[in-house]
Amino acid sequence: MKTFFKFTAFSAVLLIFAGVMVSCENGEGIHREEGLCKDFTLIGQGILSGTAQPQNIVINSQDEWENFKTAFDFQNLSTHKTEIDFERHMVIAVIDEERRTAGWYIAITSITEYFNGIIVDVVVTGPGHECPVPQIHTQPYHIVKTDRFGKKIEFEHIVQYSAPC
Repeated sequence: MKTFFKFTAFSAVLLIFAGVMVSCENGEGIHREEGLCKDFTLIGQGILSGTAQPQNIVINSQDEWENFKTAFDFQNLSTHKTEIDFERHMVIAVIDEERRTAGWYIAITSITEYFNGIIVDVVVTGPGHECPVPQIHTQPYHIVKTDRFGKKIEFEHIVQYSAPC
């Protein structure tokens, strides 16, 4: 009986481990094993980006940075004053779709380096159910500076809502 229990317990652990190994691979091929969280610095965050289209943007050069700043009408002046050494750093920006009400925000919550790629986790937060919010158009954005990577970068967005009012 003890041998059967040991075999069954071992089999269960083996199946769980196999399931974890299968689920570690993201749909695009980045394996989520032994990831290293990377630091990032806020450049700008706000609710009016000047665009209606959602975008994930990776900026690797001064020319790309200047074009980015010109293309968008950001409220936050720090985006225009920030100097970036593109030999060592890069800029990652996420821009949400145009929303018809206030109460929407977007945030890069983590940047994780894996063996074969980088995952940028993004959380989009909307107003809680039946919360009174002004009926104004917003286009939330979040821009950060991080170390330069020579790997594929993927973005994973999660939408969540604030607590009900």
